[in-house]
Amino acid sequence: MGEDSYAAILDDAERARWSLAEATARLADLDFELPFLPEALVHGERLPFLTARERVVLSQIRGHAYLRIFALAKKFILPFVMTQAANCLYGDSEELLALMGFGQEEAKHATLFDRFSTAFGRGFDTVCEVVGPAEDIAAKVLLNHKLAVGLAVAHFELMSQSHYVRAARSDATIDQGFQELLRLHWREECQHVRLDALILKRLAAQCSPYERERAVQQYLDLLDDLAGVLRDQVDLDLEAFERSARPLTDGERETWRHEQARSYDDVYIRQGLDHAVFRSTIAAHFGGPFAALDEAARRFASSAASVFPSR
Repeated sequence: MGEDSYAAILDDAERARWSLAEATARLADLDFELPFLPEALVHGERLPFLTARERVVLSQIRGHAYLRIFALAKKFILPFVMTQAANCLYGDSEELLALMGFGQEEAKHATLFDRFSTAFGRGFDTVCEVVGPAEDIAAKVLLNHKLAVGLAVAHFELMSQSHYVRAARSDATIDQGFQELLRLHWREECQHVRLDALILKRLAAQCSPYERERAVQQYLDLLDDLAGVLRDQVDLDLEAFERSARPLTDGERETWRHEQARSYDDVYIRQGLDHAVFRSTIAAHFGGPFAALDEAARRFASSAASVFPSR
């Protein structure tokens, strides 16, 4: 396969594009009798004290958190992408058009997640709080070197590919509206991850070896920050579950926190950090591999103990 190009991505993006009307057609029909996320993204079976119905409640709470975490990510992805577009305003027209389309689609995804969150709030029986403020977390990400931010962007977009292809696509048990949201998100992100690779290649070429290594370390620091944010979300999920279902015992709460922290690490950290495309991009353009990346992968893998096989 030859080297990717903005022209090729533009053609594929045009075929993959969808409308908000298409994506939100099932909002009124969300089925709160069904799970919203596949078991491979929730790991409810690791909590043996939950009944079958309680595992559905957990899946729905995790589904809502999924929407809000990705909506948070869009708050640093969108300004990063639009800055890249602005930097080529007077350059290659196809690059500019592809990056402008990238930004427009990210804004559309954020709107989609917001609409699903609103529909969730109307149908679920209690408020599900989420970490934040999202704007503050995103602003902290954007303080880092542009190359580190680019790595964080690629991380989130590649892991969303794994979430659909390896978990949601073949799961017939989850709500169809939520499954369609994941499918449509995946469909446009297929082009975004290709754009990420081209952006990272260009940015890395502009940086010294020291800057590239520093960017990798900043990215890893961001993963540690993310792990802390996810620990907070585990507790918020627990509080929402107890409001909706029943109080847990102290032992059950301890198991919840341990197992759900492992699950969050797997879903939001390991599946991006260990993605084959992510690693090959770093190897090709950053002068890697880097020992710190491998160490972080081992650390989060031992924490997550994923149900997915290693890549």
